[in-house]
Amino acid sequence: PGLRIQLLGGLTLIIVVASISVGVITVGTMRQQVHLIELENAKLLGNALANVLSISMRGEKKEKPALQRAVTSIPLSSAIVAIEVVDRDMRVLVRSHEGTDMPRSDAGLAAAVTTGQQVVRIPDVTSQVLAVSTPIYSKGRLTGGVRLHLLLSPDRFGWPRLFWLLMVVNGLVLVLFVALVVTRYVIRPVEAMQRAAAQASEGDLSVRLTSEGARELASLAGSFNEMTAAVQDQLTRLEHQRQELAASREVLIRSEKLASVGRLAAGVAHEVGNPLQSIVGFTELLLQGGMSDEEQADFLSRVRTETERIHN
Repeated sequence: PGLRIQLLGGLTLIIVVASISVGVITVGTMRQQVHLIELENAKLLGNALANVLSISMRGEKKEKPALQRAVTSIPLSSAIVAIEVVDRDMRVLVRSHEGTDMPRSDAGLAAAVTTGQQVVRIPDVTSQVLAVSTPIYSKGRLTGGVRLHLLLSPDRFGWPRLFWLLMVVNGLVLVLFVALVVTRYVIRPVEAMQRAAAQASEGDLSVRLTSEGARELASLAGSFNEMTAAVQDQLTRLEHQRQELAASREVLIRSEKLASVGRLAAGVAHEVGNPLQSIVGFTELLLQGGMSDEEQADFLSRVRTETERIHN
């Protein structure tokens, strides 16, 4: 794959992992906040119920019908699944939803009645039940306690579709932005350098790159321009040297030709001049006369020999 695909693939993977991590952390934090809010609401609900029941818990004789009406008047929801009211001796006065499988005994309720402090605990982890035990005070005297059974589902705060949709949209926008940035500041300068290198390899050393963009790419473009300029200057010097060598070669060829002509002229002068001098001398002797026929024939024979030498 090309540089664009490698960079975008790596950055997309990083963005996806970062988005999922941020999403998981955000949803986990929001779930934790929701559970904390539910816990605070459970405490407030327990205190409010204890205040309501404190009116019916006055005196030694508890008003069970009033307690029953007060408990049954509280609408049960998906969160409140059971309510239990006891006196100071842990005798059950009122229990809502007798048919439920909620735990009948809880050490937290006994601790709340004994210490006079609100106790929040999970008696049964498998059912995700939150037991809120609150002491009941009537006229400043501890008279009993009330326990709320609240169902805390781990899926109470699920994974919202809108949240993940926004995460996906933001991830796509971020990937698109990264793609534009990578293309503008990395891919395009690299492609321009590739085209310039191809032109230079074909012999066009006049190509130049603009020293723009990131510092590293601008420095690389400047180095490329300096390299092509240096190569072009070197080729120009080599061309001048080649022309000078060609001119020197022509001079040497002409000198060699002249020397050959000189040697030829010297040889011709020797091969022609000497016989001519002999012919001239023999002719002078013949013209002077006074020679016998044998001498004249000998001189004429020599003249013919020298003449044939010139002819050859």
